[in-house]
Amino acid sequence: MDNKLQHILEKLRKLVNLKASATECGELGEANAAAAGITRLLKEYDLTLQDIPAEEKVLDPVDIEAVPFRFTYMQHKWYWALMDVLARFNSCEIIRSRETLGGKVTDITYKVIGRTQNRKVVLYLISFCAHQFLHIGKSKYAGWKYQYMLSTGSTPPPLATYMKSFLAGCVNGLYDKLKAEQANLPEEKVGALVVADKTAITEFMKDMDVKAARNRPIKVDREILREGCETGRHICLSKGIEEKTAESLAIEGNSGISNPSD
Repeated sequence: MDNKLQHILEKLRKLVNLKASATECGELGEANAAAAGITRLLKEYDLTLQDIPAEEKVLDPVDIEAVPFRFTYMQHKWYWALMDVLARFNSCEIIRSRETLGGKVTDITYKVIGRTQNRKVVLYLISFCAHQFLHIGKSKYAGWKYQYMLSTGSTPPPLATYMKSFLAGCVNGLYDKLKAEQANLPEEKVGALVVADKTAITEFMKDMDVKAARNRPIKVDREILREGCETGRHICLSKGIEEKTAESLAIEGNSGISNPSD
């Protein structure tokens, strides 16, 4: 590839990354300006966005890395669901491995698959959302426990039981939030990058022994679930992302292991 074309593709990559970042942060003016810049370059040099993914296969291939975070209640269904939601809305995939001894699960580990910048964003958001949901849930439990005792006159269920329903609701609400935001985005040729990423991830995973998860229903308290849904729908993701540079995302993604007692 000659230097001129490489320079053009590099400019396109930067504009695409800028647009994705600005869209994620809600800066629609900046995102639209970046999209206009992409369109100008494509027309001027008779290129398509499919040329960028072709380059990305070499410059930023799909790879896999462990999710380093461990949280209380991580064996509950909410944690895997949280990671799956964040991965799918950021062009990544999450896989889970279980270690067993004597027929009992002794540990569960997770890995994220995707391009470098996408993995950084997913890893940061896993840490950010899990900390937020756990902190808010523990805070709400105190008030809920008091009301439960007043209304029933009996001992309330323990925190773990409350959190099971609350955290499941948080993930449901977060999915609703991200789905609604995605639906409001204009259809543009930049979507070709998303398709290319999904194709590359499928290709990466084709020889991996990954089994589909069994969707087992869980028993939840509907009132607590609704409270969690409201929390998930109103969590502010853009504020956290705006405060993180690519470098700090990389640092947190590699070493931000939470204390299991958090």
